Amino acid sequence: MPEDETDFSHAVFFVFLILITGTVVAGDSLDTDRKVLLNLKSFLEEKNPINRGQYSQWDQLNTNPCNWSGIICTDDGSGSRVTGINLTNNNISGDSYNNFSLLTALSHLDLSQNYIRGSIPNDLSNCQNLFISISHTICWMGSST
Repeated sequence: MPEDETDFSHAVFFVFLILITGTVVAGDSLDTDRKVLLNLKSFLEEKNPINRGQYSQWDQLNTNPCNWSGIICTDDGSGSRVTGINLTNNNISGDSYNNFSLLTALSHLDLSQNYIRGSIPNDLSNCQNLFISISHTICWMGSST
């Protein structure tokens, strides 16, 4: 292969790597965290149509989830990220949410004083350095029907 074609191939490959890396890094952002939290809100509202907790006040028009009740954010120097969710005593009942690992900076999850059905989701094993509090939470194994 001529040298000009080799240089061009290397340049295209390098740009491709930058684009892939940029996409992955962009996925780890406060906006991504916001979308995951809004998904969590929808999940909880579907499972809990009557007694809803503070999560029902999370506003999709508010672009900063750090201002939402029960959400803890930390700025690591490259921007704020959701590092904690406190859903203590939020009248949550039913199955567990299965996408907490999408919150890549999450380090604290408090589900205390709720009623959770089923087993702990495998998704939580994908979370690194996550502390989970479920004190005074009633967990039961049973069908969701």
